Amino acid sequence: MLYQLIGSVLFINIAFFISRPKAVTDIYVQLKATKGILSQLDFTGVGHHPWGIASIASLLRLCGIDDPLILLYYIQPFLVAISFCLLFNLLRTELSNKFSFFISLSSLSSLVFIRSMNEVTAEIISLTTILLFIVYVWNNIITKHIITMKIVSFMVVLSWIAILCRHANLFIIIGILIFFYLNNIFSKLKLLLLGSIMLLPGLIRALFFYTQKSHFEMIFSINMPVEVIDQLTKHFLNFTEIILPYSLHLNHLPWIKLFIVSGCLLILLLLIKYQKDSGETEYNKRILLANYFFTIGCSYYCILSFAAVYYNYDWGELYRVSGYGIIFMLSAFWIYTSSFVKWSKYVLVILILSSMTKVSYGLRYEILSNQHRFLFQDYRQSVKEIIEYINTEDVTEDVYVYTDKSGYGRNLHHMLSYYDLIHSLPFDINVYSNSIKQSSIILCSDLDLDQFNASIYRINKIPGIEGVYAIKK
Repeated sequence: MLYQLIGSVLFINIAFFISRPKAVTDIYVQLKATKGILSQLDFTGVGHHPWGIASIASLLRLCGIDDPLILLYYIQPFLVAISFCLLFNLLRTELSNKFSFFISLSSLSSLVFIRSMNEVTAEIISLTTILLFIVYVWNNIITKHIITMKIVSFMVVLSWIAILCRHANLFIIIGILIFFYLNNIFSKLKLLLLGSIMLLPGLIRALFFYTQKSHFEMIFSINMPVEVIDQLTKHFLNFTEIILPYSLHLNHLPWIKLFIVSGCLLILLLLIKYQKDSGETEYNKRILLANYFFTIGCSYYCILSFAAVYYNYDWGELYRVSGYGIIFMLSAFWIYTSSFVKWSKYVLVILILSSMTKVSYGLRYEILSNQHRFLFQDYRQSVKEIIEYINTEDVTEDVYVYTDKSGYGRNLHHMLSYYDLIHSLPFDINVYSNSIKQSSIILCSDLDLDQFNASIYRINKIPGIEGVYAIKK
């Protein structure tokens, strides 16, 4: 209980310290979709995003909570703590408290999760739901072999919740189904039926509602194996975070990253071979847990690589997607290592140093980055600064937001649109086009300023906000 309390308090404090009441663009889009959901049960506003967060936000608004974003902001640090406790309790079934604590600490200190804590994101919500599913399956189906209608039905419900919160959770659930198959937990017919039911929300979404353009011809292309290997290599290079903190400098040295990851893999393979040759069976259940994590991680990255080719999208370069699966490979690595190395106390020392270094690096990264982040403050304050500036300009017509070049412009537009939905703006907000009226104001980020000729437009920085400019002819 003490270890869980320490970890929970640590991550709650970190999350509140580095976060602000704002959201990534994906969350703004899903929160804005609540208007159509509540009025006509219309989910088209969600776009290609999952329906889960939009559904939760709609229920919150039905319950009288006017601004779901603010509630999610306050809940998110506690979801991080819950995720830590779920992972710790799962590891503690086969490992000591110390190993469980520091593996959990290292996992949630990966930069992908530290960065997800600084504003409302889908990563933290989806991590909590998928860990809840993974723990439930391990405790009931795999270890206790309780396969009753009640247990299986609840497992199906948890899988649906996880998929509805993040599409990529589908790949993790497929990994668990593969683990069932490899360990003969269900007969082939039952597994096929169960898998079809568990994956149903994801399959329906992909077949009928997913709007991202697919490239089916790429699956049969001659270059397909090369493209898949390229994606797998990019994911593989991120595995340095199993031991080391994520480093932007190290990204410029892929050969060093490849050497580090390959060295760790070689050591692990030698340890596994030694264990098999020696015939030791002391840690059979612990190895089963490591295999559980490893199968999930392999499934996530392999299917993600195929999906990247199918949708022609480079997810290997998108760290928040690629880094999401590191938690499974990291857990598997340290369980294997602690089981196969006789001098486990030295392994623990390395793990402690690794986890503490990752926490320190993550905090340092956030403290330095937060000073220059775009719109990094309470979103309500950002919008108020914009309203005050526009009032001084005496603008009564529409205000436009330039969104074509950088993601910052889209974030600004969706933030203003969400504020208009919840609090109402004194002007109409639109996406920039070349047919705007002469007197209208255009809002854009500092990254998009090169799209406007300073000799034609008057460009002013809006005070009180980082990186937002007002442009007028």
